[in-house]
Amino acid sequence: MSEHELGLDQVGAIGASYIQFARDVPHYFLACSRFEAHRPEQVDPLSNESACLSAGDGVHSLVAEVIAHGKSDGSIGDDIGDPLLTSIVLWGFIHGVIQLGQTKAHLMTRDGLDAESLARQALQLARRALSARTS
Repeated sequence: MSEHELGLDQVGAIGASYIQFARDVPHYFLACSRFEAHRPEQVDPLSNESACLSAGDGVHSLVAEVIAHGKSDGSIGDDIGDPLLTSIVLWGFIHGVIQLGQTKAHLMTRDGLDAESLARQALQLARRALSARTS
């Protein structure tokens, strides 16, 4: 992310890194997915669960800051909405795409597609959705 100046490029780098994380250590991605799939009712503030939730909040805050930066530098459209909400939507989108690539690869292969193409298309669509519109 820090290699890029524009917020839009930084968001893209974060998304690409998340996809690479899932490729490099799929067992960790699966563990994170299982953790995220449960609904914490009460969390002991000194627990590992609390630390994981805090780390997730930190990532969302960072992405929201990058989105706000992109709105300021003009690379991300002003109409994108709340940066934190947008961060969470992007996470859900990319996370779901990763899961599809992992669990439905056989179906995509049948149709002449692959998980890498799916990920590239997802990043491209997200970039288009975030981009500032020029007339």
